[in-house]
Parts: sequence; C-alpha cells; structure tokens
Amino acid sequence: SWASILFFCLVQSVDSQWTLDESWKPAFPPGSNQFSGVDVAGGMVFVTQRGNTTINPVLVMSAKTGDLLHSWGHENVGMNPDSWGAHGIKVEQCPTQCSDDPTFPNLRVYIDDFFQYTLTAFSPTLGKVLFRLGTPGVNGTGTDPLQFGNCADTAVLAGTKAHPTSRIFVSDGDGGSANRVVAVEAAAAVGQQDPQLVWATGSVFHNPHSVTYHPKTGLLFVADREDLAIKLLNSKDGSSAGQLRCPPLNFGPGGKPYGVRALSFQGRDLLFVSVMDNPQDHKNQYILVLDISAVFSSEGGGSAVLSGAGGQDQGPCRLVQKIEIDPAKLSGPHLMGVDANSGAVYVALVSEDPLSTVLRYSPPPSPLSPPSSSPSSSSSSSSSSSSTTSSSSSSSSSSSSSAAAAAADPPIPRWGGNNFTFQWSANVTLTATDSGCPPLCKPWQFSYFYNGERGVSRYEHGAGQHDEVCAGIEGHPSSGQPCTTVHADDGWLYISFPTQDFCCKCSDKIGVVRSDWLQDGGATYQGRSTIDGRAVDQWLKMGASDNHYLAAADKYQAPIRYYEHKQGKLKQWDFNSYTPGSQPDSLFAVPDNCQGRCVSAVCAFAG
Repeated sequence: SWASILFFCLVQSVDSQWTLDESWKPAFPPGSNQFSGVDVAGGMVFVTQRGNTTINPVLVMSAKTGDLLHSWGHENVGMNPDSWGAHGIKVEQCPTQCSDDPTFPNLRVYIDDFFQYTLTAFSPTLGKVLFRLGTPGVNGTGTDPLQFGNCADTAVLAGTKAHPTSRIFVSDGDGGSANRVVAVEAAAAVGQQDPQLVWATGSVFHNPHSVTYHPKTGLLFVADREDLAIKLLNSKDGSSAGQLRCPPLNFGPGGKPYGVRALSFQGRDLLFVSVMDNPQDHKNQYILVLDISAVFSSEGGGSAVLSGAGGQDQGPCRLVQKIEIDPAKLSGPHLMGVDANSGAVYVALVSEDPLSTVLRYSPPPSPLSPPSSSPSSSSSSSSSSSSTTSSSSSSSSSSSSSAAAAAADPPIPRWGGNNFTFQWSANVTLTATDSGCPPLCKPWQFSYFYNGERGVSRYEHGAGQHDEVCAGIEGHPSSGQPCTTVHADDGWLYISFPTQDFCCKCSDKIGVVRSDWLQDGGATYQGRSTIDGRAVDQWLKMGASDNHYLAAADKYQAPIRYYEHKQGKLKQWDFNSYTPGSQPDSLFAVPDNCQGRCVSAVCAFAG
C-alpha cells in the first residue's frame, strides 16, 4: 500500500544563520548568463549557463576563489540558436574510479539536457561523455528504449566500495510530456557502467522540476512547480509517500518551488527549497531552510502525525530561516547545490532581469542551537546581506519560573554534544589499566571520527597503544604499533596496522556507540564540577560497568571526559580537541585489501 506522510511545521529561529558570502565572486566568462544549475564537489563549483551559445554551457569554478578552472560541453550538449539545453547539473562522488578523468577519477557529472531529451554523464574536467540516457532528439515517455520528455534535475544515491553500483533519480518534467521521476542504476567501472532502468512513475506530477534524496529515510523529495508542492516518493520502488505539508510551504500568490536539496549538517537534517515568481511579480523570491530531523516514513500506510503538548499538531518540520532575495538587484532563484562537508549552499539565479549569477551562502560557524519560538528571515543582494529576527510574543517571566529553570538539571547530552549533534571528531588521550602494565599503561593518543546517523566510526590509535580490539591478532607480531579500527558503512569492523601493511576483517557484531545511549533511560545527573578550570556537568549510567560522562556546562555540551571500570580496570577518555560537523564519507569506507578474517580473542568472541 502507498505510504502517506503529513507534516505540520512550527516556525522557529536559531542563533546563527546562513549568510551571503560576499568574498566569493565567481569569475564567469563575460557574456555568460541564465545560470540554471549548480553543484559542488572536489573543491570545484560546477555551473550550467544556457543564455550564451558562444560560451561553453558548463563552467567549472574554484570553490575557494571563484576563478574559472575549466569549461566544456559545446560538442555534446543540445542547443537552439539562442540557448543551451543544459538545465540541471549533479556531481556524483563515487566510491571507486568512475571516470577516466586524470585529476578527479572518482567524480561523475550529470547534465539534464532538455533540448536533446537526455541525461548525460561526463568526466569532471575534460567533459568527456561517459554514458547517455534517453534517445537524443526524441521527446517521449517510453521505457524500452528509455525516453525522456524534459530532463530537469538529478539526484544520486552513490554506491559503496563493496557495492559500487549507484542509483540515479531523474525528474522528467519542466514542461515536457512525461511529468514523472525515473530511477536507473549504473556501475562505477569505466566502460562497464551499463545503466539499467529500475523504475519509472507514471505521469503523477504536474511539473517535477527538482529532486533530492534523503538518506535517513530513503525518501525522494520532489518539487512539483505547478502543483506548488513538495511531494515524496519511496526511492526503492517509486511509490508515493505523500506530501510535505507545513505553513512555510504555502508559497503565496505566484510563488512556486523550483529547487529542493537535502543536507545533513551540525546534527540536523535540513531541506532547502528555492522559491521563484512565475510569472514574475517580485513578491516571492526566497530560499527556505527547513529542519526535517524528525521526518519518518509511515510504511504501513495512513497518516504519520505527531501530537505536541496541549493537543497541538507539531510535525517534524521547522523553519530555520527564510533567505529573502532582493528583486531590485537579483532575480530568479532556480536550482541549488549543497556542500556536504562545509554546509555551504549555492543558488543559481536564472533570470537576466536584473541580474543572473550564482550566490554562495556560508553556514553558521558553530553548532545550531535549539530553536526558540521566534521566526527569522534574512535579506540578500549582490552587495549586502542582513539578518533580522522578530520579537517573541512575550519577554517577561516570573521570578518563580526563573528559579525553577535555574534549579533544573541540564538536558542529557548525546554522545559528542547537545541534542542536535550527530557528527563530530576529536583527539583523545586514553588512559587504561592492562594486565601487561599494571596499575596503568602509559597513556596514548588517538583520533576519533563519528557519524551517529549512519552508524559508523573510526579510531586512529597512535604508537604505544594498548587497545583491546587491536591486541592479539594472529599474524601481526608487533604490539604497540599504530592501529586503525573502522566501523565501516557495510556494517563490519575492520582492523589495520598502517605502518606494517596489515589489515583484516573482524566482526559485524561489535557495534558503534549509539548517539542516544546516555539519553535512553537510566542516566542520573551527578552535579557540576570543574576540569582544568572548565565547568562540566556529569552523568552516571550503570550497565555492564559504571559509565561516567562529563560534558561542558554550556548549550553545546562538548565532550570533556568519559570513563568506566570494566572488571575493576579503568578506561578513561580525555577529549583534547573537539570539532562538530560533517565527516568525509571516505573515513568510513571499507579499507582496501582487507577481506581476510581477523583471528583474535575479541573478534572470535564477537562472532
């Protein structure tokens, strides 16, 4: 049965906002205009311009300086006398080599071509065709052979090293004959990519102009420009999953959703929606930033509604920010690109009246704090940006409620930060008791990387380590050597000794630390103290041993110390440095040449 999702949003605000980065000035070739699509990868910003056929349709800019690095596409992108057919652009970061590009062999660039009715995959710097979907020059709705009405936008679910086949989702809309979404699969290996159709919806949309993949739920978010809606599909089979409903998505007279992009950043799942006038009356030009951290899929059918306190419907969609675009200076927010590592958002402005360009918005510099009850918005132009926050309905509070708040225990943190922190890294000093060096071994350092949403982590132990997971592995004679353990994205734990060219596959039964292990019942607040002059809050949770967790006594709740006693033996983590935010996917990939099974007590015990 079809799954349905209903969402109801509360308008919220945060301390920090995405702000226009005026230092990034793209050096587009003179005369280029009608910038339609944008994406970012490998330190490069890929842009489609369709308004000047004497200039290449694909421009590759430096993400750092804005300088023009490459341009290509005139031989393989459709055109009419006045315009290129390059509409959307998407860059895939492959787990293995997927192009013959000499500099970036792990990148694959997709161009939605609505003059040729095709989706074409290119190498990133040379613009060499890797494969093409659709029948060039044929406008149709067929699936054998595959035909497109008007390719508008693309989303990609990249494969893994273990399973390097990617799934590619194409929104076949923008005024064409199909008005559907199509899914295909393509291998990574150059010359063996052989894309195959997986599914195609019927003409269930009015105009599916943009599509994005949401990793947490496996849903596709589709911006239907003419139905004024964000519709949802199950990515596995293309079945309907309902519609995103909340007050910020009431676009107003003339406002239409043109672009949609999902981003996991600073512990939140975010959705960006670009809204443009059509026809233009300069009343609706903005970017919505929505928090969708609580989105879930009702696979059993029916509605999925959360009820808040007082009987009010409070769904998993909250307005973080509304970025207004000044129509006197800029016009036409079209498709967008998001940088999964930095959190930067790029917006292609397609209208020449008054100015077509690409804008970059920089993310908040620190973790997003819990939202208050006030709406916020910001205004952007080519030369300035500002942020304003409306006042709350009431600023007064009684002395009794203030005293009660002061006396309340602080909120229980997640592993690694406050309730909005899911990804982070740290440098740690580990002190432990071991039978080989009582009462304490000499402390050692390790680097720790964590993504609680994906259930992956990485430990890079330095020389002198006595970690129990690294100990006693048959075929590895040296002790105390640098050791790296990876809870990889295929669900297995891998152990490697990088200085000795040794790697093995341990177990799929040793799990990653849950981000909510402290919050999941049984934790008691132990009070506030200081460590090295810094105020910390401490919690105790009993399990197989005593688990003590100490976090900074502020709203970010950065980890300071963790310790336990296993069978009377101490293990203590002291966090020397801490960096919240997205972690590169490559850290959690399956290591190369690491399929031989580990022979050790720990791996055998775990099965």
